[in-house]
Amino acid sequence: MNGITKIFSGPDRHIFSFINHNLRCGPLDRFMSAATAMGSTGFSVTTSLILLAAGRIYGSSVGMDACATLVLSQTAVQTLKRLIDRPRPFIAIENTIFMKPPACRYSFPSGHTCAAFAVALPIATAFPFTTPLVLAAACIVGVSRIYLGFHYPTDVLAGFAITAYAHSHITWRLIDFFQGMMI
Repeated sequence: MNGITKIFSGPDRHIFSFINHNLRCGPLDRFMSAATAMGSTGFSVTTSLILLAAGRIYGSSVGMDACATLVLSQTAVQTLKRLIDRPRPFIAIENTIFMKPPACRYSFPSGHTCAAFAVALPIATAFPFTTPLVLAAACIVGVSRIYLGFHYPTDVLAGFAITAYAHSHITWRLIDFFQGMMI
């Protein structure tokens, strides 16, 4: 295990175990399984492309922002996953409750959380009245990843932090650059 993840392993495992074991119930199992889909590649890419197409019609850059945030943050997440090589909790912790395991064995950072926030942050920025709803939905995706046994809390926080940084510091510069090239 990488030194970065060792620092957080004690508290991380305790919070993980509490969420993964103590909050279990049938209706919540079904809800979390459905909620986690909002962070899937298919959902986040489709939503971003729909926003991009709608933006072309209505003159909004929210779709371009979502696409750029998604590409930049997912590139960082997928690179870090392979560099850090932290095994998922259902692999590393005995008695973890999980359903169908994901194909990727890397845990840190959470790609689903990253993808959910890559869509939510641009929507919240463009349409502030949606902020509580879209950010709550993205947070639920993060919690679902812990609940389902796929990520530690620090994985989820890192997925959010990477996306927040990409959205607030890099995406707008990239959009301005490409829009400048189109003029």
